[in-house]
Amino acid sequence: MQSKRYNTATELLDNPSFRLWIRTGQDHDGWEQWLLNNPDQKQLVRQAKNMLLAIGQMPPPDEDQTELALSQTWERIRHLEEPSIRRSMKLWWRAAAAILLTGIGFCVYLLSSQGSISMQTISALFSEQQQEQINQTQKELVVNLEDGSSVILQPGSKLSYPDHFEKAERKVHLSGEAFFEISKDAKRPFLVYTRDVVTRVVGTSFRIKAGDENPDVEVLVKTGKVLVSELTDSGAHSPKNVSLLPNQSVSFVKEKKTFKKIASVTPSEKPIDYLTFEFEDTSVAEIFKAIENSYGLTVEYPKALLDKCYLSTSLSDQPLLEKMKIICESLGADTSFEIRKDKIIINSNGCSQI
Repeated sequence: MQSKRYNTATELLDNPSFRLWIRTGQDHDGWEQWLLNNPDQKQLVRQAKNMLLAIGQMPPPDEDQTELALSQTWERIRHLEEPSIRRSMKLWWRAAAAILLTGIGFCVYLLSSQGSISMQTISALFSEQQQEQINQTQKELVVNLEDGSSVILQPGSKLSYPDHFEKAERKVHLSGEAFFEISKDAKRPFLVYTRDVVTRVVGTSFRIKAGDENPDVEVLVKTGKVLVSELTDSGAHSPKNVSLLPNQSVSFVKEKKTFKKIASVTPSEKPIDYLTFEFEDTSVAEIFKAIENSYGLTVEYPKALLDKCYLSTSLSDQPLLEKMKIICESLGADTSFEIRKDKIIINSNGCSQI
């Protein structure tokens, strides 16, 4: 049974059972269940699958081709050790994956000599891998990021983010208003860039208002601690910053280029801002209702099997995906979830305590 978390598509491709599952559908090591338990890894699996299918269209090059291609591309992969390419299939997969990701020259070389990969495939693999979500509806839109963080995007707002975050930090860009629940990762801070400020966190929840209708930017913290800095004209972080704790708020006044702490924060009417998500012997139906009210999603679950289930749990400082994982694990090993557009589907045979 799979339990490991993967950081790169290359790590997935190193696993022979993963390759077997993607290419033949034979799931001897529980990849399907692993993906159900880790929905935030879907984007990574999709990228690895695309790479595997693209590589699968190429006959493995002979040794001369490999050495020529690697000499042209490997110098650009400074963080990897210089490989010793032989006939090892594992090294072939690593080399091919690295080349697909970083060495377009190799793909063009193979294309010209063998005609094995379409230009459409190459273009897709070497795109910037940036996503953009624009909420054009009249209700809130939930965006789940690859690191497990959740963003509740208000109508008319836009969020830009990469398919895969960098190893050192996680960056997104916001235009408009959104509520953020950031997955904890002390080694990779999360940065939200808006018009004039950048908000830096590790794991916390907060709201940012940076709409075009107001020249100022406002940050309100629900849990954890955030650091808000001014952005200079060059896009760099200014040393001018302010630190915020729970229930504190600050406004960056664009006209004066100064931060102004808000002494009295007006209570929000949005459930995600004021619900604590602390549950003591609470029915599952009530917990799911809190999820629905907070995220604007519909939770579908087998009521006949779960209507007598009660939980005591703390979900106050967790993103949506982590909340759902904790709930499902608390109900029992046979309970899982998946998100389909604006619905959360719960699959369960009942709770373990009954």
